[in-house]
Amino acid sequence: MPPRESEGDLRQEIASMLNLFSFNTEVSKPIKGRSGVMHEIDIIAKKRDGQTRLLIKTKSVDEGTFLRIDEVLSFWAQIFDTTVDRGAIVTTCKVSDPAAKFAKHHEILLVSGKRKSELRYKILESEMFQTLIQSQK
Repeated sequence: MPPRESEGDLRQEIASMLNLFSFNTEVSKPIKGRSGVMHEIDIIAKKRDGQTRLLIKTKSVDEGTFLRIDEVLSFWAQIFDTTVDRGAIVTTCKVSDPAAKFAKHHEILLVSGKRKSELRYKILESEMFQTLIQSQK
């Protein structure tokens, strides 16, 4: 059985990939919301042209088997409070149906896969990422 991928590795992997596509990234960065609350964010990604800012939550199987609705609700609140352009959740966990439904309704990109290599392809194929790549051309 292959060794488990750690959450830190997942954050770094996703940040490195985004760096290749004209994003500046910061990993495990606190960001102050409009409420004055400091939010610990897994990845903050900004297009190098300064036009687009994303928050990205990562969750690996090391943290639990499922991505739960309360985690998506909490992330949605962070997106709302920090006034970023978009949010994405990248996970190697299974996603509960309520979590997927809530993310879809609030336009949070949800990318799940069993391995990091699978996640890379899914991110590159995602509607949000394709739109952001096209806007840089």
